[in-house]
Amino acid sequence: MAYQILISTTFQKQLERLDDQLEKRVKESLEELEEDPYEPRSGADIKKLSGTDPTKYGLRIGDYRVILTVDESDKAVKVIDGLKRGKGYRKY
Repeated sequence: MAYQILISTTFQKQLERLDDQLEKRVKESLEELEEDPYEPRSGADIKKLSGTDPTKYGLRIGDYRVILTVDESDKAVKVIDGLKRGKGYRKY
């Protein structure tokens, strides 16, 4: 069963501010997560972030990172935030 991608209003605003090419790459990478949000593969370089509760994941898209959680009960990937590489994951 496919997962549903849910985007927070915060991330939606961030996505709109990205240049068109990066925005397209982010959307394509998020679509890849519909099949399996846990397995890293081409187009979906995803890693579990250590020390987070609830468990969060980082999706790498070039120099851009997307922070998300996976809700198994709803079969949903919840996109929380996006940040440029180097900003760090301190708040997560």
